[in-house]
Amino acid sequence: MTYLGLLSKFPIVDEKVIEFPRFSEYSPSAIGRAMKWEECFEAHAVTIEPDGAPLTIVNLHLTNAAPPRVRIQELERIVEQFKNCQRLVICGDFNTFATPLLNVLIGWQYSFRLTDLFIREISQLRAWAAERTLHLVDNRSPTFAGYRLLGFRLDHFLVRGIGIPSLTVEPKTFGSDHHPVMITT
Repeated sequence: MTYLGLLSKFPIVDEKVIEFPRFSEYSPSAIGRAMKWEECFEAHAVTIEPDGAPLTIVNLHLTNAAPPRVRIQELERIVEQFKNCQRLVICGDFNTFATPLLNVLIGWQYSFRLTDLFIREISQLRAWAAERTLHLVDNRSPTFAGYRLLGFRLDHFLVRGIGIPSLTVEPKTFGSDHHPVMITT
């Protein structure tokens, strides 16, 4: 089983865990159920006050073995709970892998509908975020080590109410299948 966590050098003034509705005990896709993939279906949120004003940071893991519409629904659930936060950072493994060519090749395994086949998920995420006054911090470097040559950018930051940060992708993985991603304001 996997879990999320956040470490802070500032005192945490509020904390909560948001669970996503589970489709089943395992992944919502046919292949995920067949392989018995267990995923972390939650987000961990903390609020800190580094300069006297609240800053909420949400670390999440969106469903992997599912079509993009499932991940957007999970994001909707998160953003709805934090819609009044003036300063917000949403970060983590967004699992944004869908591109038209890949969708045609493997979409049937992930329960894609015909309308999902033409989605470029990173573009969808950027537009979705902009409609909610969130900025997708550009991440041009691949973050998924297992398929680095395919250029998978699965890990992202959405920000609101802070300066547009610079983003760094750590070249080492430290034993993970993802490269650590960090922003600096």
